[in-house]
Amino acid sequence: MNDTKSRPPLPDRLSNNPRSPHYVEEIFKHNIGIMLNGKERTDVEEY
Repeated sequence: MNDTKSRPPLPDRLSNNPRSPHYVEEIFKHNIGIMLNGKERTDVEEY
């Protein structure tokens, strides 16, 4: 089920490191992905 209304907006910067000031726990409760040059990347720690 795609419920985009309950998802928080994506920030300009995001990190999966809890020590980073760009870590937003609420974002990681939803599936997110990073696409660069048309390919989904799984090795991105911060954007």
